[in-house]
Amino acid sequence: MRIVQLIGITGLLLSGWANADSGSSPLSVSLNTDIAGKKVKHRYADSQPESGAVFQADISTVIVGTTVSKGNFFASLNAEQSWKDDVTPFLDSLLFIDRIDYALTAGYAIGHGLSVFTGYKYGETGIVGIAAFGGSTLDLLFIEEGPFVGFSYSRPVSDKGVLALSLAYADMDAETKNQIYAIGLPGTGPASATGDADGLSVGLKWSYEVAETTLLNVGYKINQYDAEGVNVVGYTYSLESDYKFITLGLSHYF
Repeated sequence: MRIVQLIGITGLLLSGWANADSGSSPLSVSLNTDIAGKKVKHRYADSQPESGAVFQADISTVIVGTTVSKGNFFASLNAEQSWKDDVTPFLDSLLFIDRIDYALTAGYAIGHGLSVFTGYKYGETGIVGIAAFGGSTLDLLFIEEGPFVGFSYSRPVSDKGVLALSLAYADMDAETKNQIYAIGLPGTGPASATGDADGLSVGLKWSYEVAETTLLNVGYKINQYDAEGVNVVGYTYSLESDYKFITLGLSHYF
């Protein structure tokens, strides 16, 4: 159902984009690349007494994306992939934690620095535990997937600099996958579960023109999502997910 909502909203936006006056609205394309230091934290708890776990990591991430705009309409596709797992002690194991995110966005620039947008995102944290004596002890996935809506506001802060603030709300499906012990036996991590997640994303980005068609970007972003649902053994569960990251990168316009 959520993907149907996305198709309907995005279809309306892209329809307007495609019908923009091509004479006064040339097509613009940009490529974006960032590196990021990302802090990831998942706090899981279920209704079984004293059952819960916290998984957190500091991971290095590369972000690549492209944006196409025509007139006041724009669309973008972004992918984030950690290129360095964080190694964290957990009981008698070492945890290797990574993260991937994909987002498709379509929006409209209203004017005076204000834009509105909608989109669809998929995010996944992978957690693998390796015992000191060898062999896997954990193999978990925390997944969020669904649509989001939001707005951004930007304004010049110098002749070549722009400061932008963005705020988005996401309403997503949530899933926890325990790929070794689905029922979450003691010491094996949370039980597999499904539910709903929602939350906010707030970002601040400073861009500076270093060449006629190239921008230097520095940003800070916080995503916070809360999920609730039922796991495979019938207990209700909650999952609080926090992502905080600093980004540094370039945008090149064609």
